[in-house]
Amino acid sequence: MTRTYRLGLVAQSVLGWTSMNETLSSVLESDSELDVSWIPITYGDEGGWVELVPGLSARHRGGLRAAAAVARHLRRNRYDALLFNATWLAVMAAPWTGRAVTAIMADLTPRQYDREAGHFAGQVADGFGPLARSKHALNRRVLRSTSLHFPASEWMARSLMDDYGVDPLNVHVLPFGVDLALWHREPVDKSPLPQVLFVGGDFQRKGGDLLLDWFRKRGRGRCELTLVTADAAVRNLREPGVAVYSDLTPRSDQLRRLFWRSDVVCLPSRSEPYGIAAVEGLAAGLPVVTSDTGGLAEIVEHGTCGFCVPAGDEDSLGGALERLIESRELRLAMGIEARRRAEARFDAHANFSWMISLVKQRVDRLRGAESPRAEAVHRLSVDNDRAGRVL
Repeated sequence: MTRTYRLGLVAQSVLGWTSMNETLSSVLESDSELDVSWIPITYGDEGGWVELVPGLSARHRGGLRAAAAVARHLRRNRYDALLFNATWLAVMAAPWTGRAVTAIMADLTPRQYDREAGHFAGQVADGFGPLARSKHALNRRVLRSTSLHFPASEWMARSLMDDYGVDPLNVHVLPFGVDLALWHREPVDKSPLPQVLFVGGDFQRKGGDLLLDWFRKRGRGRCELTLVTADAAVRNLREPGVAVYSDLTPRSDQLRRLFWRSDVVCLPSRSEPYGIAAVEGLAAGLPVVTSDTGGLAEIVEHGTCGFCVPAGDEDSLGGALERLIESRELRLAMGIEARRRAEARFDAHANFSWMISLVKQRVDRLRGAESPRAEAVHRLSVDNDRAGRVL
């Protein structure tokens, strides 16, 4: 008999989550055992009591709107499992989750965000005062009681265990991936000069200025540079050898064509929890140059499918780029390995399906559908599969 699992998905749709949510949706819709309810979080709904609270910033108003929407929904509905794609959403929803299995997929912890806050425009770390300590205690309590954690990287997994005391048995690294079928190379017109591609909204944090500086000093005439960013710092930039695209959306055909006509993808971030543009570069069969910061450091296998250089090191960045633009053979060889790595590690359909299988397993365990011995055997088989396929 087919068992139905009622799954509530509390999902913010900002930044890279827009495209990942679409891929996750296709996985969930294809699973006949799931009865899925989406609880979308957009932060932009005007009106209501939130607007009457004085002294709030736009960011805090958006957060309160989101909190109110989730609380309203969870008070009216019951689920076997709740999946959150942001840690703060799970913390805020804790009073209304009841006995549901809870799972969080995210790319950094609150403590990591505090440590990296200086790189994010307009963001301030919590500090170490009484309010910050109370917030950390609440986060620690909720994260330790969460049934399953799906961090995007080992970097985040370590923080869950070290900063919050989460049981390692509840932590399963889930590299965020892409729909590989969309990224198979298609024939496009190519320029005679090698093309270097940068994709990122926050130009300075993602190291776009370092890349542009290298191009101006050592790259112009040897390659051409394409910048995909809406950042005001370069939105209206016009200079020889540089093309700027400021209005492209994730998963758009035009964006994929820019990848296919490129020869190298570069994301030299100063701070980066993950970096889905680097994954897209691998999926497009391109060598990728990244920096060794946060979860981004785990995406590229250095020297095989690209290069991972020290964050902020312009000389190392330039050396890696010059090796690639000077050798078509190296670009082609690394591009083949890039696609292989994407297929092995960053297949979103496979990774999300694996995640849902663990959520179902935990629901079955809560229902008492499996004996302790069966649970132990199943966990061993899942962890072995994870070690061989995902990690």
